Amino acid sequence: MKNSNASSVPKVIVGLDVSKRQLDAVIYGRKAFRQFDNNPEGINDLLNWLTEKSVEFVVAEATGGLELPALLTLHEAGFMVSRINPRWIKDYARAQGRYAKTDPLDARIIASYAVTMKPAPWTPWDKDTQTFKDLTVRRRQLITMRTMERNRSQQTKSAHVYRQHIQMMDMMNYQIDEVETVLERMIDEREDWSRKSEIIKSVPGLSRMSAIGLIADLPELGSCSSKQIAALVGVAPFNHDSGKLKGYRRTGGGRGSIRNILYIVAVGMARGYNPVMERFYKRMRDAGKPAKVALVAVIRKIVVMLNAMIKNDTLWGENKVQEVS
Repeated sequence: MKNSNASSVPKVIVGLDVSKRQLDAVIYGRKAFRQFDNNPEGINDLLNWLTEKSVEFVVAEATGGLELPALLTLHEAGFMVSRINPRWIKDYARAQGRYAKTDPLDARIIASYAVTMKPAPWTPWDKDTQTFKDLTVRRRQLITMRTMERNRSQQTKSAHVYRQHIQMMDMMNYQIDEVETVLERMIDEREDWSRKSEIIKSVPGLSRMSAIGLIADLPELGSCSSKQIAALVGVAPFNHDSGKLKGYRRTGGGRGSIRNILYIVAVGMARGYNPVMERFYKRMRDAGKPAKVALVAVIRKIVVMLNAMIKNDTLWGENKVQEVS
């Protein structure tokens, strides 16, 4: 079934529960339930079944990438698809008093969520963006493994084992350099990424690797409002008030990979790598804010500032955007 008009409400909706080995599909409001293997042959069978049933919209949880082969195939075939935060599905099930867990039940809850909450269709990244993101993830994996090997090498008393650790780290260093070379070449080959990288690196305290991480994991940078971009990163303060109680504002959710990158950046900026951010951090601390709260505020300021700079196509120092407190 090809994509219907985005403004119309899909009439035939499927909830898709995804695991490593299988795909469980349920049509909302019907008893129809089918299981398929989560492999190319099974996904093709799913595609044929959905076409036969005149399905318009397929909704699945984001399960660490296990859902991507099926959803990408369905999207390319013209189906409307959506990826939902698993926590939202879990909270929805609890709100309905449902605690039992089976594959058919999970799929039915996903379908029910889709009908009730009407999630927006998901548009996959283009192939370049997905490749870029995969390479960035691989770089992080290699760095983590290299750190583990370094720690192990410091604990062994065997010269032979120590040599093996060194050899392993040398191989990882080679692969990290190789991945970084490919990432930088991909940035150079795309005008939009090249300009975005130039703007990011113009900010004192942000490096080429910061630019790579932001391009990979926060492609929305420059296309959202200040509140939206802060919420995507998970540094937007939310109210916790009830009656006369005025609770502390808290942050939550968002993309941990970006917060990890910017936390290290914020620490460096607060220590003097960026005088503007250093002054901002000092004002927060002088006002009595705990160090962690002040650093989160610095991260939010960095994200909002970069969003404005990229949206306005301006480098650091070309306007007063960085001076806004």
